[in-house]
Amino acid sequence: MKRIALIVFIVFSSAANALERQLITLYAYHLKPPFIVDIANEKGLYYDLATYLNIKQKKYEFRTVFVPRKRLDRYLSNKKLDGLVIGVSPMWFNDKNETVYLWSDSFYQDRDLVISSTKKPIDYQEPNSLLNTRIAGVRGFKYFGIDPLVNSGKVVREDTVGEYEVVEMVLKNRADAGIVSESTLLYLNARNDWQGQLFYATNPHDQYTRRILIPEKFSDVLSTINPLVKDIQTDSLWLSFLDNYYSQQNLN
Repeated sequence: MKRIALIVFIVFSSAANALERQLITLYAYHLKPPFIVDIANEKGLYYDLATYLNIKQKKYEFRTVFVPRKRLDRYLSNKKLDGLVIGVSPMWFNDKNETVYLWSDSFYQDRDLVISSTKKPIDYQEPNSLLNTRIAGVRGFKYFGIDPLVNSGKVVREDTVGEYEVVEMVLKNRADAGIVSESTLLYLNARNDWQGQLFYATNPHDQYTRRILIPEKFSDVLSTINPLVKDIQTDSLWLSFLDNYYSQQNLN
């Protein structure tokens, strides 16, 4: 309770100085927990990231805004993006060498896990481990190494609307395996009675860090937030935000 009270006090104190700061929009397109839990009430880890940055410095006022990926891509291609993009990797924006945009340090380590039923576990090692299976995925998502197998008819892909539904398809035997990000799976596990029903392959389908994409015109912002992001994963305030999504004690 003391930790929660302290966070509330700091948030309100930070808001009092908001008008004196330059507004910076943090665009997010991952419409899934724990990153975006409730758009209307601005609940989720991406909103907490804005709060965290507002608390830790006084020059900028950060605000998280959801935007669909296609619209975001259009802003970027037209060089009309008026903010930063959070929770992303250079690989997802064709910037492997980090020469197109500026990039912050990582603020979250994540992985895409291959899940299956404990009644019929699949020990995923590489894409060919899924030959002749039905794989559940999220509609519109791309899965490297697996999509070519789907296109050649060697794997059947069953698409659904979100990662919760991917888990449900596996549990209901509508798919042999599914791909779910570890961050979302931790959130869902804390809220569902799936104990002993899911098998998690040790080898992930993918692993990556979530970073902040920063257009060149916002280079001054990078110099302010990067020192904060660099140490965020050991910061007690940030860890308290994470507890809200992963701890059983904090479930609503």
